Amino acid sequence: TLQPSFYVFPGGVMDKVDFSNDWLELFKKSFAKFGKDFTSLVNIQGPRPPVLKNSASTDIPSDVAFRICAIRETFEESGVLLWKSFSDDKSSNLDMDDIQTWRKEVYADASKFLTMCR
Repeated sequence: TLQPSFYVFPGGVMDKVDFSNDWLELFKKSFAKFGKDFTSLVNIQGPRPPVLKNSASTDIPSDVAFRICAIRETFEESGVLLWKSFSDDKSSNLDMDDIQTWRKEVYADASKFLTMCR
């Protein structure tokens, strides 16, 4: 049945780019600018589901990779993108045409999300 008054999270799949060590370059810039790190996201005590166990093939914690995926998929499917520029320059904002262009590129190739974020 249709439920027109309900909102649902867009579906999607994990991509290898969500676990890419290339994200660390961006995160280091973010940590330097905003003074935070992964600690609050990954320092969780107690048993963890197997899906959240860290992989030996990447330095990106699974908790972080799943968040990257959720942000990317939300952008791909709905066009919603919450971001903060490293620059204080107002001209670095994306206009609607830029957002739609990037959305199409990211939809066609998930690795473009990392390129866009750079």
